Amino acid sequence: MRWLALLVGMLPAVASAQTVFPDAPREDRLPNGMRVISLRTDSPGIVAYYTLVGVGARDEVEPGHSGYAHLFEHMMFRGTERHPQADYEAAIQGFGADNNAYTTQDFTLYTVTAPSSVLAQVVELEADRFQNLSYTEEAYRTETGAVRGEYDTSAARPSTRMWETLSEIAFSRHTYGHTTLGYLRDIDRMPEEVAYSRRFFQRFYTPDNTTLIVAGDVDHDQLLALARQHYGRWRGRRARSRIQAEPEPTEGVRRHID
Repeated sequence: MRWLALLVGMLPAVASAQTVFPDAPREDRLPNGMRVISLRTDSPGIVAYYTLVGVGARDEVEPGHSGYAHLFEHMMFRGTERHPQADYEAAIQGFGADNNAYTTQDFTLYTVTAPSSVLAQVVELEADRFQNLSYTEEAYRTETGAVRGEYDTSAARPSTRMWETLSEIAFSRHTYGHTTLGYLRDIDRMPEEVAYSRRFFQRFYTPDNTTLIVAGDVDHDQLLALARQHYGRWRGRRARSRIQAEPEPTEGVRRHID
């Protein structure tokens, strides 16, 4: 669903291109810093609900802890006390909705495509999991195992090895030097890092680091009222990542990949 990222990137430009969509995007910001953006499109009865969290692989600046932005792409489906994982999944299925997520170097994006008639219920579900994520050590270790399996599958592809090598060569200091999956040595340590994982969530899953974008058959005023109701009490300030600047390259590098 890479086209979602393209849409997110297009939003500022759409304001001057009203011939493309019925209306220009509308944006508000809640007192806690969370941005709320809507874009009405000619999609009767359907909304696409995107929660963009400004944390990606580049924010993994602490040695030994790469891959956590991607790990939380998995963890965010583990549910809350109010909506345990099975209840959350049943609700999404009951809506006739589809959900997904992916991680990049710069952000993590969570998506729900659902009938517009259940927008209020979707807002409540999503607001709950982003504010009240709850997981046991057992559930955490299960997801770290899934991440290790994903790494093994990806590492078997020649294109993955090429990309990892290219990233390491191009970025000797900047955290773009590792992929979203992270280093294998860090993934192998993840099962024993449950306490660190909770700190990671608290540092980056904050309202001022989150943007809600809803496109489709949506009324902005209704969306804003729902966002205030369900996200308005969310508190927290994003931790700033001290990302090292990459020095300008002075010579070419050649690397052979087996």
